[in-house]
Amino acid sequence: MVPTSGKVLFNGEDLTGQPAYKFAQAGIAHAPEGRSVFATFTVDENLMLSFHRSLGRSRARKGLERAYALFPRLGERRKQIAGTLSGGEQRMLSLSRVLVEEPRLLIADELSLGLAPVVIDTVYESLEAIRAAGTSLLIVEQQLGPALALCDRVALLTHGTVTWEGESSQAREVVTAELFEPGDKAAT
Repeated sequence: MVPTSGKVLFNGEDLTGQPAYKFAQAGIAHAPEGRSVFATFTVDENLMLSFHRSLGRSRARKGLERAYALFPRLGERRKQIAGTLSGGEQRMLSLSRVLVEEPRLLIADELSLGLAPVVIDTVYESLEAIRAAGTSLLIVEQQLGPALALCDRVALLTHGTVTWEGESSQAREVVTAELFEPGDKAAT
């Protein structure tokens, strides 16, 4: 979809209309919705392919160690064919390829889509770790609980339009009021 207005500013630099590699050079990474793994490669092969490209041959092994530190479950599955991993494990694999690069900004799209609660917890614990290390996060998410615990500011979108923006501490009551009519019971 082509934007109809606005600008993309990051760290004082206007990236509007720039090719994807300019965003990558600026330190912006994207973790798209879905799994996006090479299904016939092992976990190790998926990671090494990515790390050779992004980190270079000399630092690829260190990247592999960091990926397994972020997601120990992947380390247990390092020789397994990626297409045979569970959906949550595939999501961890695709996410680890981005997180290891330690971007300045990570744009994460629908991280919890189709994942079990325990896997969602693992994913968000990893996000908290990279946030603490200095990476800024922009999270697009329908499951608000884990995202609200991690975010400072929230923008509520309804059919692509910002309908509310504010502090995450206020977001839960605003979202509840938007979603439920008076008399309905809202899950907290």
